[in-house]
Amino acid sequence: MFTRHPVPSRRRNPEDRAVVRELMGKLDDFKYAVMESSGEDPEYTRFDMNDYPINKYTLESYLDTKVLGWGATRVVVRLPSGNVAKLPWGDDEQETNVREWENWQEASPEVRRMLLPPLELIDGVIVFPRVVTEDRRDYDDPDLVAAREKWTKLWNARAPGANASDFHRNSNWGTYEGRLVLIDYAD
Repeated sequence: MFTRHPVPSRRRNPEDRAVVRELMGKLDDFKYAVMESSGEDPEYTRFDMNDYPINKYTLESYLDTKVLGWGATRVVVRLPSGNVAKLPWGDDEQETNVREWENWQEASPEVRRMLLPPLELIDGVIVFPRVVTEDRRDYDDPDLVAAREKWTKLWNARAPGANASDFHRNSNWGTYEGRLVLIDYAD
């Protein structure tokens, strides 16, 4: 059976706010359950995702949504609206989303053209329009090589907002409105 996914939005969705808050509650429940099953006391131990064998499918079933990926500080999920949210693993990791939001706010027009524009910041969770990552392309794809070279110049020139240092991975690039953009630019 074919499952139709929502068409990605290019704007804020009023329903995203409630969904994000619900997902953060589910993520807290997930972390609590993982820690408790490992014999840790969730009340007194800081959650570090690297300490536990986390499975994408278990996380998806707990959150009841599509998990697009995760890293050291965030879990990336698809929202029912078609947008994407970066959920912080912990309260102290909300700063990663705030930094990404601030990088966009401070960016020069030339830098902004190379960044995926955030839609909103909800209680430390950043929401973006969904794009497909470019990890299916070869590393030496001419368009990606040109984008990385242009970003390198902006980054080396310390252009406002050009703070992303992890621009060599194809999975950190996506296509938005017909152009390649960085989708992870918190640092």
